[in-house]
Amino acid sequence: ELMFAENNPSFRLYEERLYSLNETFQFYQDRQFQKIWNTEDGFSTNTKQLINELKAASLEGLNPRDYHINSIQDFLQDQNLSAVLTGSLDILLTDAYLTYAKHLYNGKVCPDQIDQDWYIPCREVTSSYHSILNTALKQNNIPGSLDKLRPSHPGYHLLKSALARYRRLEKQYFTNNQTNDLLVNGHIDRSEIRRKLKQLGDLKSNENRPYHLDSALIRFKTRHGLAANNEIDSATIAWLNEPFSNKISTIITNMERWRWLPENLGSSYLKVNMADFRLELINEGRSEFSSAVIIGTPYHSTPAFSADLIQIILNPYWYVPKSIVENEILLTKDPISYMKTHHMEALNNSNEVVELDSSNWNLEKTD
Repeated sequence: ELMFAENNPSFRLYEERLYSLNETFQFYQDRQFQKIWNTEDGFSTNTKQLINELKAASLEGLNPRDYHINSIQDFLQDQNLSAVLTGSLDILLTDAYLTYAKHLYNGKVCPDQIDQDWYIPCREVTSSYHSILNTALKQNNIPGSLDKLRPSHPGYHLLKSALARYRRLEKQYFTNNQTNDLLVNGHIDRSEIRRKLKQLGDLKSNENRPYHLDSALIRFKTRHGLAANNEIDSATIAWLNEPFSNKISTIITNMERWRWLPENLGSSYLKVNMADFRLELINEGRSEFSSAVIIGTPYHSTPAFSADLIQIILNPYWYVPKSIVENEILLTKDPISYMKTHHMEALNNSNEVVELDSSNWNLEKTD
């Protein structure tokens, strides 16, 4: 089957596409096409370990069905597998491991194929995936080999915990058929707000006083990038009403992004969260400084990149766009005074600073 599949990229094994076909073929070729997951006494400990890992792929924000789990389990339920079917199962298990390993380490998709502004190099595996599998088989340690491939960044593991929590909340929500109507006849239902904040973990179960609700609202709004106050405005209602499924999708997307990043970011680095418009200085795993930043618009988007920091420019020059000059500065009562008050300089065509004096300035709009 593999000999045929190597020259047929569209080949499917019992309706299952082999996502790591070339690596799987190379793996078996190196082992003279011997089976590895089946022993004389039945399926090995390694087989059982791999199946457990594949079933738990959803905890990583990945889909177990991408790793043939349904077909593998169907095969295992057959107590009288023929030699051919046992061989097919062996191939599926190997392809499942190799594909899952790649997805854990580098993600399911290559970032530069979906984001033309992505310039961060992906993590590079130190040895081939089939070498990693060989070592895992010899040591009977499939879980350990896969655990080494997961991102070790704290941010990834925080998202993993959040994913499990929101899935529990989603299951509870549908099981109990809760409506979560935060507005009743156009008025805010504070008891429903309180219950939702307890669901989300911003309000503890024993916190029932008004000031507890205020503190919980501030925590919730801060987490969602809203003004850190206790006001229940339309934006707060919208975020409280956001379906758990949306939050789960966002978490899964960001776990994938963590898999795109280098494993070692260094002991000290600057991190810009473009979605939050924030810059952080991370030193030895701790945030030591934070600042607001300006990023590009969707039309002039800010690229995602990684580079060595060579210098820091404090109070850098900013050249005022013509639109701001005409639509804001020239419309002030005294443009010259405005520019002086805001510490602006004017340059001539030779990039020389000229004096801000109304006597030698034409302050009318030009084409």
